[in-house]
Amino acid sequence: MSKPLRVLFVEDSADDADLAIRELRNGGFDVTFERIETPAGMTDRLNSPPWDLIISDYVMPRFSGLAALKMVQEHNVDIPFIIISGKIGEDIAVEAMKAGAHDYFVKGKLTRLAPAVDRELREAEVRRERQRSDERLRRNAFELSAIFQALPDLYFRLSSEGVILDCKGGFLSGTLLPPDRLIGRSLEDIFQTPISVEYRKAITGICSGQPLVVFEYSDSMNDGEHFFEARYVPLLENQVMAIVRDITTRRRAELALEKSEKRFRSVVETASDAIVTTDATGKIQFWNSAAETIFGYSEKDILGKSLELIIADSSHANLDEIMTSVFHNFGSSQATRVLEISGRRSNGTEFPAELSLSSWKSDLTAFATAILRDISRRKSLERDILRAGKLESLGTLAGGIAHDFNNLLTTVFGSISLARQNLQNSEKLEKLLDSAETACKHAAGLTRKLLIFSKGGMPHRVSSSIEETIRGAGTALPTGTLARTEFHIPKDLWPANVDADQIGQVIQNLVLNADQAMPHGGNIIIRAENVIIDKDNQLSVPPGRYIKLSISDQGIGIPLENQTRIFDPYFTTKSKGTGLGLSIVYSIIKKHDGFITLSSQPGEGTIFYLYLPASFPHSENTSIEAGETQNRNRILVMDDEISIRELLGMALRDSGFDVVLARDGTEAIKLFKSGLDAGTPFSLALLDLSIPGAMGGQETLEHLRKINPEIKAIVSSGYSDDQTTADFHKLGFNAVLSKPYDLEQMISLLNRVISDNLSEKCVE
Repeated sequence: MSKPLRVLFVEDSADDADLAIRELRNGGFDVTFERIETPAGMTDRLNSPPWDLIISDYVMPRFSGLAALKMVQEHNVDIPFIIISGKIGEDIAVEAMKAGAHDYFVKGKLTRLAPAVDRELREAEVRRERQRSDERLRRNAFELSAIFQALPDLYFRLSSEGVILDCKGGFLSGTLLPPDRLIGRSLEDIFQTPISVEYRKAITGICSGQPLVVFEYSDSMNDGEHFFEARYVPLLENQVMAIVRDITTRRRAELALEKSEKRFRSVVETASDAIVTTDATGKIQFWNSAAETIFGYSEKDILGKSLELIIADSSHANLDEIMTSVFHNFGSSQATRVLEISGRRSNGTEFPAELSLSSWKSDLTAFATAILRDISRRKSLERDILRAGKLESLGTLAGGIAHDFNNLLTTVFGSISLARQNLQNSEKLEKLLDSAETACKHAAGLTRKLLIFSKGGMPHRVSSSIEETIRGAGTALPTGTLARTEFHIPKDLWPANVDADQIGQVIQNLVLNADQAMPHGGNIIIRAENVIIDKDNQLSVPPGRYIKLSISDQGIGIPLENQTRIFDPYFTTKSKGTGLGLSIVYSIIKKHDGFITLSSQPGEGTIFYLYLPASFPHSENTSIEAGETQNRNRILVMDDEISIRELLGMALRDSGFDVVLARDGTEAIKLFKSGLDAGTPFSLALLDLSIPGAMGGQETLEHLRKINPEIKAIVSSGYSDDQTTADFHKLGFNAVLSKPYDLEQMISLLNRVISDNLSEKCVE
């Protein structure tokens, strides 16, 4: 297995650095590196990241190996430093080694580089370990000295006969004795008989070979009984070290802890969310830091208050019932209850919570431990899942209708376009065709709304600025409205990976809702900002960079009981509403990997918050307008609808193309081969995505590419698919043509594909 090696190259030649890297990798190292060639670069990169090795050229135009070595030494870092030079001689090598280099090599003679690096790495580690050991010794000596200086204990050196030879401290038997009053005296002179006997036994035990003797005793002091711990260890020359520590505080705490241990055992053994202990009357006795964070009350403010303070009024009845139950059922399964309630924070806001309540006794006193968990995120996810299930059922129906409807609209659009091309001077016929075409466009808009619900209605997402989309959709207010729109959009707003038409529909729907909520007029404020969401966020989105949009009004607001249902299909409080507007908004945002939420208070207005993933795309080529039709281009058209085939055949021939029609993939492949064999190959294939009961566009293109890898292809469909129309490039198509489309749009796209005048986002 290769050994990881981080190398900083001080080298002006990338080729020379590559030679050294190759030699190191051949020697078994997994090399990561950076290359610098100036003093500024050395200063910037010397300590970040930590380097295992520095390899430097001896002479460079703006730097030198010895100067780099000096900088390393000035930074006081122990990194193996090797010099490689094309002109190094014995005198230069000696100079480098004296300066502190660990080795040197001549460029082109690097065969022993890897072994030398391995050796220097080992030696460097030995040096570092020695430094660490020395540092530990110095630290230990310092700490030991500091401990003895800071100890509040009495410690003294005794002879085997119990005579005090040296001491520090000295608060014994309530009398403060200075060290010079203790040295030379025996233990019997200092301690009362029972205590001195214990000391004498300890000295005898140490002198008999015991490594440690410890005993505790108590003594009456001026302020009451004190507890002490004496520890005896052997010293050289048949002497004994004794350390006497006043452990009164510890012993009193231990006694108090034994009394309170049962009270808090239940708390320690229970999951650590918000943990609250109450007495039998519901008064709070214990409050952990998690409870302070969740509810906003400090321990000082909450102790002694009723548990009902942190429970919403709507849940008080449930709380009273389970409190009564757990206190009347000690020792049974009913002594622990779990249920969902509404919690209440210090600012009055409510949130869904899971409450686990259990009872216990200490010294015949009853207590209850309440564990409360904020389940807002879980509830949000449950609503998302339920909402997605409703949308999926609607989407199945909507997708099928839209697919068939688009095929019909394609025929109608094309027929109208052809009829218009063959008009003589009939002004009346022109008007009729205009009306029919307008109706078709409205119908096409309806299918786009239906497709948003369908499983295949994925957006055609492109990385771009959305400021124009925001401003355009945000000003789409009905004629005569009294509302006006304000925009707050920063100049450095990140680009987003979006379908501009769909996001425009989202903003327009929300703006229209805001206008309807303000019948007497008001301001609709649209804000956009760049935000970074971390992994601990409460939103249903992964961490990353997002564009946050907020659309606020000054309207009547949304009642709390309706706020969880406004995104449900068909839910509406308007007499003429369809209940689909906000469902469409929700579906679009979800399919953009985003998130939408709201904040509303009745009578104070509503704010919708939208989060869309930001993107930072590579630059794209600008789409070039199509030139004149190339009359000699041969087109293969595949579609299962005979009306569409005939329409496309007429339209393309009228535009100067040579057209061959196929009803499915099998026929298209056969015609494609025939054209190639006859010397009349096709320039482009226009393939319908879905052919019921036969080979569709994606599989057909795979066969065509095996015959001619250079064939250009456009996929056409009235039913968007997330793996084909949304990601057409990945599947080999040059562009996508979404039904319904008019003939001018289609001819323009064909010309651009044939002439290679395409941007990366060629979607029609």
